[in-house]
Amino acid sequence: MRKSRGIDPGILLQLNKVISLLNPRYALSVDNFLSSQPPPVPDTCGEDFKGTRYGYPFFEKGFEVSPSCKMDKKPSLNKLLTVLIFNRRVEVETLGNILNGIKTYNTDLPVFLATNSTKQSIWDTIENFSNIHLFDITQEELNHPGIVWNRLIKEIRTPYTLIAADIFYFNSFARLERQIFVISNTTVVGVAGGAFRNESGHWKVGCHVSRIKNFVLKYTEGYQHSAMDCMFCDYLEGPFIAKTSVLKNFPLNEQLPHNVLFKDWFLRVKQSHILVMNCPDVMYFKRGPVEEISTPESKLSWLELAREWQIVEISYPPKITFSFTCKELKIKCNEASVWVKTKILPSCCFEQIQGAVKYLDTFAKEHKIDYELEAGSLLGAVKLRHYLPWDVDGDITVLIKDLKLFNDSQMLFANQGYKLSNFEKHRYFKLNTPDFYFEMWGEKNLSTSFLPSSMQDKPTLVKFTGVWVRGEWNPGLFARNRYGPNYLKHVQHWSQIGSVNSWVIYKAGSWKSCPNNHHACLDQYPTDGSIGLLPEDLHL
Repeated sequence: MRKSRGIDPGILLQLNKVISLLNPRYALSVDNFLSSQPPPVPDTCGEDFKGTRYGYPFFEKGFEVSPSCKMDKKPSLNKLLTVLIFNRRVEVETLGNILNGIKTYNTDLPVFLATNSTKQSIWDTIENFSNIHLFDITQEELNHPGIVWNRLIKEIRTPYTLIAADIFYFNSFARLERQIFVISNTTVVGVAGGAFRNESGHWKVGCHVSRIKNFVLKYTEGYQHSAMDCMFCDYLEGPFIAKTSVLKNFPLNEQLPHNVLFKDWFLRVKQSHILVMNCPDVMYFKRGPVEEISTPESKLSWLELAREWQIVEISYPPKITFSFTCKELKIKCNEASVWVKTKILPSCCFEQIQGAVKYLDTFAKEHKIDYELEAGSLLGAVKLRHYLPWDVDGDITVLIKDLKLFNDSQMLFANQGYKLSNFEKHRYFKLNTPDFYFEMWGEKNLSTSFLPSSMQDKPTLVKFTGVWVRGEWNPGLFARNRYGPNYLKHVQHWSQIGSVNSWVIYKAGSWKSCPNNHHACLDQYPTDGSIGLLPEDLHL
């Protein structure tokens, strides 16, 4: 039985956006969408706008706690929130500023501090604060920050947690109650954060939308929806408050380095349909650059994330793009027949297929022989200009008279990394790449005889995995007549859906259910159309 994934609130937001484009009168506001189910009673008070002139000239104020909200009926902040501080670099003055700022904000706010510092001055600073719970960590734990964060989170007893990573100052700009209100005002939001200002004064919202498709992970800075004057995001660069239950249900990966640790965590939160918000009116003080740069060291860090998620390419603004090979990702293309039972093939495996057809075409031209892409491979060329990413093999027709030439040319193919085999079968052999194979069928004639006589010396060419190769005389007509009604819609290979052979009429337009929530699951891809089925750079 397929495990239920639940309803993704993000999809409902997208649907509402489409409705607003078709007819704005029927669109819900996002605020109404969030409260369309009976909302819980917020754990902190909301705010009312006092007017555009209220905060003139610097607008340090503009909203005030709603007078209808009974603050004495709300839990005290120290019963709601625990602050977690884990900075890789600890300085006495910085630590004092942080702790004094938290104490000024709320004297009794519990703070968990992790440090491996042995400086007496650090310890003296900590002793001045009664609400600090100190966690002494080892150098090994410092090198594996996920271990430290999980250790702190395990001890939390409040319903909310502030992940104050790399902060160097703290004051009332953090607006903690505001973030708790945003989370507790609805059942679908689990995380809320804010903007941040770094040591050089650069300010940034730090809201990103992430998307994994066709083994490509792309981050786009910005937002598509908002509510309660906050943005919906998939990844937050700055500190944030989360439901403690979310942090405990999704422990941080203890093997990942610091700069991709929370990127991985936010991907898992999104996969579980928990919404994340960023309120730009909140401001933290956080160390670090406002823009990540590409370095060999950062690529190694991203490689760890890519392996975790089986990502072939990562794009992160403004200018980071990393590509990884199947070997780097430890993806085994020889397990393709297992992949395509329920998933789309990793795009890094297509290099082998492209290389094979490119060399076959070169070989055919050098020896003045003919061949034609056919069956499922030709269908892929018609629909996607590509090998069908759920196919189990390739299909090519050659002339029977040329089978001996192929047999005699095994060494030429071997020198290119390919193997010709199975010649003992009648009218048949295999062209093998390291992990895939093409079935090579011998026929007395090829389809060029259907072309006008003046064109028969120029066979029809089709684009296939980025290479122009020979196809059937009329590729679209061949594909439609071969596969029947709805041939442009998609279905898995006949061997994966229980058919006895490829001649059974396909019932296209559906995928087999995928047992997990992997981003490559076929049932997350359209069953019709070519857009979105392959990485954009493969549509060549």
